[in-house]
This record gives sequence, C-alpha cells and structure tokens, in this order.
Amino acid sequence: MPSPGSGTATRTGADGRDGGGVAPHARADQRRIPGGLRPVAVPVLVVVVLAVPLVVALLALRHPRWYPLLDLAQTEMRVRDVGTTHPPLIGLLGRFGSGDHPGSHPGPMSFWFMWPVWAAAGRSSFALRVASVTVHLVAIGAAVAVAWRRGGARMAVGVGALLAVAASTFGVAVFLEPWNPYLPSMWWLVLVLAVWSALCDDWPMLPVAAFAGSFCAQTHASYAGMVGGMAAFTVAFVGFKAYRRRHDRGELRRIAAWTAIAAGIAVVLWVPPLIDQLTASKGNLSIIAEDFLHPPADPIGLRSGLVELLRRLNVLQAFSGLRAGVGETGSIVPGVLLLVAWAGSGAVAWRRREARLNRLNVVAGVALLLSLYSASRIYGRVWYYLLLYGWSLGAVMLLTTGWALMVAFRPGPAAGDGPRDDARDAVHDRPHGADAPGVPAWSWTPATALAATALLVFSTVLGVRASGATATDAMAGAALGEVVAPTATALRARMAEEPLRGERFVVTWTDTVSLGGQGWGLINELERVGIPVGVADVPLYRGGARGHRVVADRDARATVHLAVGTAIDVWRAVPDATEIAYGDPRSRAERAEFRRLHARVDRRLRSGGRDDLLPLLDSQLFLLALAPDLPPEVERDTRRMLELGEPVAVFVAPPGTTA
Repeated sequence: MPSPGSGTATRTGADGRDGGGVAPHARADQRRIPGGLRPVAVPVLVVVVLAVPLVVALLALRHPRWYPLLDLAQTEMRVRDVGTTHPPLIGLLGRFGSGDHPGSHPGPMSFWFMWPVWAAAGRSSFALRVASVTVHLVAIGAAVAVAWRRGGARMAVGVGALLAVAASTFGVAVFLEPWNPYLPSMWWLVLVLAVWSALCDDWPMLPVAAFAGSFCAQTHASYAGMVGGMAAFTVAFVGFKAYRRRHDRGELRRIAAWTAIAAGIAVVLWVPPLIDQLTASKGNLSIIAEDFLHPPADPIGLRSGLVELLRRLNVLQAFSGLRAGVGETGSIVPGVLLLVAWAGSGAVAWRRREARLNRLNVVAGVALLLSLYSASRIYGRVWYYLLLYGWSLGAVMLLTTGWALMVAFRPGPAAGDGPRDDARDAVHDRPHGADAPGVPAWSWTPATALAATALLVFSTVLGVRASGATATDAMAGAALGEVVAPTATALRARMAEEPLRGERFVVTWTDTVSLGGQGWGLINELERVGIPVGVADVPLYRGGARGHRVVADRDARATVHLAVGTAIDVWRAVPDATEIAYGDPRSRAERAEFRRLHARVDRRLRSGGRDDLLPLLDSQLFLLALAPDLPPEVERDTRRMLELGEPVAVFVAPPGTTA
C-alpha cells in the first residue's frame, strides 16, 4: 500500500512544465531498503511470494497423472492445434448459437499463449497445468510492474497484497485448471491497473491494456462487454488529454505513438477471429453478437445483477476460497459494507487531493458499473464462474479503501487550501519508485507494514491449501485413465492387421453421469499417443471438435464407443460390438455407497412427488443435480454420486454402429 504523502507528487522540468509520465529512476534504484535490499528488488520478491503457492500446488498434483475432461480436454486439443495446418481461430465452445451453428468464445489467445510453455514442458497434461500457471504468473508480474511504475516499492507491495487477497479468494484450482472462465481472472486486474496508469499519463501502459483486454474478451465472453466499455472509456480519456495538450507537440507525439502501438497490438490479436468471421459459413462473432442482442432467455436484469455482484464483493471469501456453487446463494451484507466503505473512502481521497488514488477510484467505479451491466445480462443459471471479476473488484476496492484510511490519518492540507492537483492538466505521477519531496525511497510506514503482512498472510493461506490440492473430477479421470492404454493397444493392433489408408476411428459416447467429459478426454488421450481419431458429423460433437476433427462416413474405419454407467450393459448387448477396455477405480465401499445413495434418491424423489425427475437418475445424473427446486438432501446425495462416478467401458464396432 502506498505511503501517506506520495499520492500527489509531480515531476517538473526546467521550464516549469510537467516532464511526462515516465521518470528516470536511477537515484531511487540506488537507495536501499533497511537491510541492504534495493527497492527495485521488491517487485521481484512480491511476484516470488505470490508464485510459491502455485508452485506448491503444481508439485502436489504432479502425481497421479491427470486426465483432462470435457472443456479441459478440448482446450488441450486446441493448444495442440497451434502450429499446425489447422490453427485455432476462435475460442472454446460456449453457450451461444444453435445446434446447427454452435458458437464459441470470441478468440484463441489463450491457446496461443499456452502453447510455447506446453510444448517446452513436454506436451503432457501436466505441461498444460504448467502453462496455465504461467499465464497467471505473467499477469501477476505485469500487475506488479504497473504498480512499480506508479509508486515504486511501496505500491508494488500494496498491489501484491491486492493480488494475494484475490488469489486466496479464487483458490488454487483457478490457477491450475486451464479453463477459459479461469484464465482471465488475473488479466482483468492487469487491465484495471493499466488503464489507471494511463490515466496518470503513463502512455506506455496503453499497449499493456490492449493486450490484457483482448485476452480477457477473447477467452471468455463474460468479459467482452466490460472490456469494450473500458476501451471506450480509455479512448475518450486519451482523446480528452490530447485535446488539452494540443499545443504541446512533444506530448501529442507521445500520445499518438503509444496509442498507435496499442491499436496495432489489438488489431493483430483480433486477426484470427476476423479470419473466421470472413471465411466461415456463419462467423463466430456474428453468432455471439446475435446471442448478446437476442438472448435465448430473459436476462436476470439490473436488480438481480446487483444482488449477484454484491455477493461477489465478499472479501471474507479469501479465507475459504471458491468452490462450485459459491456466490449463487449467500448474504449481500459484506458486499454492501465494502461498497459503502469504498464510497466513503473515495470522498476522503477526493478531499485530500490524492491524485493517483482518485484516478484508481475512477477506474474502479467504471469497472464496477460495467460489471453490474454485465451481470444484469446473464441468462439461465448464474454460475459462479460467470462473475469471477466481482471478487477481483472487491480486492481493488479493499486496496483503495485501505489506502484512503492511511491518507485520512496523515497530516495534510484541508480541502480548499489550494488548487486541486488532481484537477490540474499537467499533473503526472512519479513512476519507477520516485516519491514525494522529502519522502525517502523506502520506509516501513504503517501502510507498507500492513500491506506486506496481508501479502504474506494470504499467500500463506493459499500455500497451505495448495499443499493439499486435489484434482477436480478425480474419480472420473481415474476411470478414464484405466481405459486409455488398453484402448490404444487394441486400436494399434487393428491398425497393424489392416493399415489405415486415410481413415480414422470415430469416437462416440453414451454418458449417463455427466456431459460426455470422459468421451472428450478419450479423444484427447488417443490423439496424444498418435491414434488417428475424430468425431461424427453431428452437432453434439462438431462444435467442440472443430471441422478438421469431423470424420466423413467414407473415412471412418470403425466406431470407438465409450459407455458410462448403465450404458455399459446396453452396449454389451450390441451385435458386432467388442469390449476392449473397462475401468472402475472405486473401492468396494465406494461402490456400495453409490448404490445406497441411488436407492435413497430414488425413494425421496418418489415420496416427494418428483417422479418426473426419475428418468434422469439413470440417464443424466448431472442434469438431475441442476434440477430447479430440488430438495437439498437430494441435491447433496446427487452431487456425492457425481463425485463417486460410475464405471466406464470402451467398445469397438463397425462404422455407424449405435445402441
């Protein structure tokens, strides 16, 4: 957290005019923190402290081997496509469009971003986790670097505390799972901080904002509207500044140059989605726009959107971490209290003429309004991952509130004692660790000590959780793991008996438990070991696989079918279907528990008059768990059944075989 007294510093040249947004910092770099440490080393240490829990989590999950399922399997398939003749042009399959024209999230930046690390780390599923952590660490490093530019070592520690609170709230799963709703979580904070820095006339941060905003908007559509609004706000501010500085040719050249670089970066990053838009029969951007303008269901509206956002402003969640279902219910009181405290602290900062803090509050306010609008446009179930940005904004508001609290207790001019420095056109903050006149480059102020304590405490909390990290859907992944090797062996034997001549194996599945996650996982694992596989040309498979994985009937060598749960007996009765693999990692006690839960759910549904849901118990357990007005005890039992899972089996049959 920045020290009192450093919020309104300016840098003035020999001509009495402000000298620009980036100041030399040689002298600040030469000063040392007590103990001999240079201030420039502080941001590095902050990033290291934040990285330790993520490395601990990676080590904890090194074994047993992880098998990506559903969206995560599709993600690795798209990362694998980078550098091939079928590079990804759009994002992961989303809830857009229709069955004939399924839509995906806007862009492929996350796939391209992860590919170098994934490839260098061995192209394994663990390498995908390493790549995911790297994406977040780069964002963390960028956020701390922006803080360093705005206020040196103390600001780096303050923003480090902000990131620690946000990371502890999210939990390690958000960083380890390369899921598209998770990947932008830290980059959204980078965007907020970079726009703040640009408001302080730090024009080199415009390209950073362009990159961060593009990454967020492309990776998950829930950020698209907010990024667009933030971009419009930034462009308006830059235009206003350019008009005010119209007589300063040097400053105009700087503004124009960095704005052009930012625009160029944005254009380059959006080339792949534009190529898809211009070459596809129905462009993905058109599908998304149509869905946004004409949603398939009524959005929840501003009132419900506000309630949902307030639930996410609960910074107390940092002590327990996120989990599925968090935020969907709960009190709005912590969020209301934080909002009130933030508004009050903003008034204090305005009266005390804290330029940097005022501008950060402005950006946070704009982000908050955009978040409210984005939340109001959600339709259907309000999944927790659709509002991850709410917890990030809560951390920003907590930071600015604490900063203002420190300002309130330091001596300073009262309102009206002189011109407001944050209203003067020539105000520029001293970046790179430069401080206000008379304030040393480093001192253990109460604010700094509090921020450093928060950084260490919340990083430790996250690290403790990380040491015991477990994979999500562990039982389903383990079941898939038991059938991958036997399936690959059987298919290789068939290929040896009769070599393929351009044909591929068509993978299909019947999943009575989830949404076909193990089916997508099987495709991913067979691709990994070089087995030529694809999917049938049906809407269920086409959107997730993309066109080059769709196999025409004439090119199908055989059907490879993965059956889950009760579907296994159905496929065992199919003529010409040969069972080549079976997996059930559950213990005898776990299988018995599943049977008991099944009987209890069946009984409670019948006694509660919900016979309409009984077919889902043996055909689609996941949808049963999501049924509206489901009794809490039934939902609890159903979710436990999902954790336990059911056995899987793989069959090979002639092309086109169905049960």
